[in-house]
Amino acid sequence: MSARCVLIAAFAAGVNLLRAEADIQIGLLLERRAAATDTAVSMMASGIPHGAGGWGEQIEGWEGTRLLELCYVAGTSSSRSRVGANIEHVYPIEWDPAEIGRSVEPGDAESVVRIVPSSPTAFDARYLGHQLEFEAREAGGGTMVSVASDSVTIAGELEYGSGPSAAKQPLFDRRALSSQLRPRFGKRELIGAHPLKTADAEHATEMVFASAYPLGDLPAFEGDPDADPFAGPQGLVELSPSIAVRLEFVEADRALFLELMEAGPRTDPTGFIDGALEKGEAKPIVSSYLRLRSGQRGKAEDLHEFIYPTEFEPSEFGIGFSPPDAIPAIPQPPALMFEMRPVGLATEAVAVVGVDEKSVLLDLAANYVNFIRFIDYGHGGASDIQPVFASWIVAVSVALQDGEPMLVSAFTPRDHEFGAPRSDRIVLLIATVGLGKL
Repeated sequence: MSARCVLIAAFAAGVNLLRAEADIQIGLLLERRAAATDTAVSMMASGIPHGAGGWGEQIEGWEGTRLLELCYVAGTSSSRSRVGANIEHVYPIEWDPAEIGRSVEPGDAESVVRIVPSSPTAFDARYLGHQLEFEAREAGGGTMVSVASDSVTIAGELEYGSGPSAAKQPLFDRRALSSQLRPRFGKRELIGAHPLKTADAEHATEMVFASAYPLGDLPAFEGDPDADPFAGPQGLVELSPSIAVRLEFVEADRALFLELMEAGPRTDPTGFIDGALEKGEAKPIVSSYLRLRSGQRGKAEDLHEFIYPTEFEPSEFGIGFSPPDAIPAIPQPPALMFEMRPVGLATEAVAVVGVDEKSVLLDLAANYVNFIRFIDYGHGGASDIQPVFASWIVAVSVALQDGEPMLVSAFTPRDHEFGAPRSDRIVLLIATVGLGKL
């Protein structure tokens, strides 16, 4: 799927443009933790300890549990926010069977028996990682939050056959849940638990917690995404605010995110990030800048096309009669079909200036894809090698103040080999808007 299609799908699935009914903004934090089964049962029966320390101390120092993953995303009421951190794992689904035959290669005095091992001829892809979606609505004098979480990792491999006929297939472990809750702002809510397939008895059960944080009421917004930009008197361009939008993805130690949340989700993260960059505890990954009129859609793409083969002709023996006329016994099989994957950052946004001329309602979809490495299946032939991509997807609707950076989303990145969370690291998405005249 092209970057353009991904962004359109993100808008269609979750981002509602220019809603008049949106009136609050909240941030949702999802924690995945591992604990002993009896500890988990006790927590379910007696409640969740919150501790007397600060927010960061509660996250890091929760005795009897081990933090697996954090995921945070902001959003306005009556809109759906989505964040995902994935590894695109390509694996073979069709194999050419092994063959035995006779061939001659340069230097051979006579033909010899050679074996063409089984090799993959077609591939499919599976996303490893975590997806979080949430939607908040005002109901009955309070806020109702719908949460959906989906996590996939590689649990291992199965090998079918033996010797040159062996074919390996991955085993995937998926954990998904959906829940509705009326959050107590700043308090954890247990929304699910799963047994973990591990020999570690101290961390045999995974618990999933959600907590919501108020990010303030929204001012009034007006705008029409279908308005004619040349609708001024006598065909003149109507002067309306232009909006500069800047996005920054930054990877850092988990402690940076905890410091930010301790200070408050609406705290300007610039000072925290600059300090971490100086200490070598953070690094910028990618950024995007676009300028658009209030109420109009804009996009920015910084991509290159990565083309790779997905289907191959089966391997065949080459047949020679005497050196030096002999050809290689196992020539590289030619590719029959290719796919193209856009690699880089694609951003699409609609922004509307509030009636106070200081606030901006930003509907945003960002998709970042990065090539990681090649993975070799089987026996080292050309058709055994496939690329591995990492992707980050964020689709949100948030209200920002002119010139004030805001933490829009944060998530645990994934291990490049098995898609497991790298719990000591965090990826932050910072958004900033600036107002001018167009």
